[in-house]
Amino acid sequence: MPIKNKYFILILIVILAAAGFLIWQDFQKTKKTTQEEIGSKNPASPAKAGEKIATSTAEKQSAGQAKETADYFKIRMPSLDKEIVVKGNFTEAQKADLIQQIKDASELLKGNFDYYQGWLHLGLLKKAIEDYQGAEESWKFAALIRPKEFLAFNNLGVLYHFYLKDYSKAEENFLKAIENKPGEMMVYQNLHELYRFSYQEKADLADDILLQALKQDPKNIGVLTTLGQYYQEIGDKAKARTYYEKALVLDPLNEAIQTELNRF
Repeated sequence: MPIKNKYFILILIVILAAAGFLIWQDFQKTKKTTQEEIGSKNPASPAKAGEKIATSTAEKQSAGQAKETADYFKIRMPSLDKEIVVKGNFTEAQKADLIQQIKDASELLKGNFDYYQGWLHLGLLKKAIEDYQGAEESWKFAALIRPKEFLAFNNLGVLYHFYLKDYSKAEENFLKAIENKPGEMMVYQNLHELYRFSYQEKADLADDILLQALKQDPKNIGVLTTLGQYYQEIGDKAKARTYYEKALVLDPLNEAIQTELNRF
C-alpha cells in the first residue's frame, strides 16, 4: 500500500490540528497596572496643580511592581518595525494583503504588548511569508508573557521541527507544551512525528510518547490508530493489531481501520 494512503489517518489528524491551530483564541484579559493619579478632578481636593495625590504604601509598591514587570517585557519585545519581505508563491495582491495584515497586527501589539493571541497571530503571518526568524521571535515572546500556556510552545516545536530543523529545540518546546497542558493530544502527535520521522537519535521514543498520551486519554482514536500504524510499520504485528482493535471498538463503522485489520 502506498505510504501516502497508509498514513491517511495521521494526515487527517495533522490537518485538523492545523485548523485548530489557526482559530485558537486567547481569552485572558490584559493585566492592568496601578498608577498614581496626578492632580485631582475633584474641586474639593486640597491638591494644587502639579502636586501628586498621596497613595498608600501598598499602592505604591503595586504600581512599582507593575511598572517593573512591564519594563521587563518591553525591553525583550521583538522589533515591530522591521522591513517586511514576502517570500513564497503569492500574487502581488496576496503579498500586499499579507503586508497590510502584518502592519495591522504590529500596530496593535505596539499599544498592547501583553496581547497573547496577537503574538500568536503575528507569528503565523511571519511564518506564512517564510520569515521564520520573525515567527520564532513572535512565539518566543508569546511564551515569555504566558509561560503556562501551551500553544506558543507547540508552535515553536513545529517551527523548529519542519522549518528550522533544530530537533532538540523542537523536542524541548513540545515537552514544555505537554507540561503546560497534558491533555492536549495534538502536541503528543507532533512530538511522535518528530521522533518517528526526524529525530533519529531518539526514534525509540516514538511509541513511548503516544503511550504517555493514552494515559491522559485512553479512548483517543487518533492516538490508537497512530500507534497501530507505527507498530505495523516496524513489523510488530501483534501490537499493531491490538491498537487497531481498540480503535475499532470505539468506532465500529470506521472502514479504514477495518481495512488495516484485514491485512493481518
